Formats: sequence, C-alpha cells, structure tokens
Amino acid sequence: MKGDVVKIIPAELRKPSGEIDDPLCGGKSFWTYTLAGKEDETWTPKFFYRGARYLQVELRPAETNGPAPRVISMVADVVHAAAPATGTFQTSNELFNRIFTLVRWAQRGNMMSVLTDCPHREKLGWLEQDYLNGPALRYNFDLNPLFGKIVNDINDAQQPDGLVRALRRNTRCSVGMAICSFVSRRSGAVRSSRLHGNNSCSPAILIWRAVTTTA
Repeated sequence: MKGDVVKIIPAELRKPSGEIDDPLCGGKSFWTYTLAGKEDETWTPKFFYRGARYLQVELRPAETNGPAPRVISMVADVVHAAAPATGTFQTSNELFNRIFTLVRWAQRGNMMSVLTDCPHREKLGWLEQDYLNGPALRYNFDLNPLFGKIVNDINDAQQPDGLVRALRRNTRCSVGMAICSFVSRRSGAVRSSRLHGNNSCSPAILIWRAVTTTA
C-alpha cells in the first residue's frame, strides 16, 4: 500500500532472541523505503553502503493497524572498487584455501574509494591500510587506478607547511609519503602522473622532505 515503510537495519551480531545486536553503531545506520503503491516495487540503496552479517527488516503499514507490507525477496550486493583480480592462491591444504578466500572477501569489503579498516562502522581512509596492506593487496588486484586516486587525496589534503592535517598525526604524513614512493615503484613510473593525470607524488614528497629536513 502507498505509504507503507520498509526499514532495514544491518548488524554484525544478533541477540539470542534473534534481534540484531549492534553495539558499535547502536542501530543508527539503516535504510528505509516508502512504498509508492505500485503492485510490485524494487528498491536499491544509493546513498551509503555498510558491511553486515545480518539484516533486521521492520515493516510499518501506512495506516494504523493496517496490513504490513510484504517483502518478496532480498539480495545482498557486494560493492567494491573496480579492481580486477590479478592473482590467485591454491594449495593441497583446504584450510589454507579457505583462509585465502576469507582474506579476499575481507579485502574486497574494505576496498572502496579509500581502503578502510572495517566496512561496517568508521570506513575512514587510514593511510596505514594503504601502506601496510598495499603490497599484499597488489598481489590479488590491479590497484593502479585506486592508488592513483589515493595519492591525489594525499596531495589534496597536504597543507603548505607539509603536514597532512586531515589525518591528524605527523606519523601519518610520513606514511603518506611512503605510499607515494611505493606507488611510483610498483607502477613502474617515476611519477604517478604518468598513469593518473596531472597530480603526482613528487610535490607531496618534496614539500614533506623540506619540512622534515629543516625542522
């Protein structure tokens, strides 16, 4: 019926009663859809994504004590950056194969416009993820476009004094410069600009080097 509401709440855990248990986010992230009143309606979230193991669906009729809307089916889509798979891993040990599959799913779940450390709450682009996990990720995926974008983010966030203040700590400035160097080496280009437009690693590295050598 027109005006009926479907609310979908994602969570990593659930209570013994079957209801979701979302201590990290408190159930504050959710999707809602208000029916238009058509016979069959299909809807897909467009404004945010979130990783989850469980979905709690709440159905609210438009009229008090009216019939609740009916959900015919639900499909969970896997969303991640456009990074084609380039590597694989296979052994005679099924446990190792399953571990690799688990790790690969975790990598995909944390690979969007930035590399995140968890797909269900912060979803922030901590540079440690790029620096510490970057080498391993590159064995599994073609990440040249994504890392080119990350380098451009570093350039955009860097202040004239060399600090990347949006990332709060000077240590992350050093990590950011290490990422720039790492990207240049792995892409086979002295400057990332040869692959990703006009922005390059060079300005960020030179500014930070000047700051650290004169401090």
